[in-house]
Amino acid sequence: MNWEQWICPNQLCGSEAWMVQQNTEQRDLWQVAPCAGDGPYTVAAIVPVCPRCGTTLSATLELTGAVMSSEVAPIDVVRRPG
Repeated sequence: MNWEQWICPNQLCGSEAWMVQQNTEQRDLWQVAPCAGDGPYTVAAIVPVCPRCGTTLSATLELTGAVMSSEVAPIDVVRRPG
């Protein structure tokens, strides 16, 4: 997985953007760094959190109002006879 930019939505935190990468071997481990070249923090969580304040980070698509997969309504499957 490549580094992605995620945002800390906590306005009181003071940090803005973080570079995030999920561990390929252990899905509940994340690498979180201020910049892609900086030494990352290792965060154990289901979703990436801000290393400074603990707030769940938001993908930039979430902040622009795009629908993420967790927000999509389930689809009813209809079987056709025959």
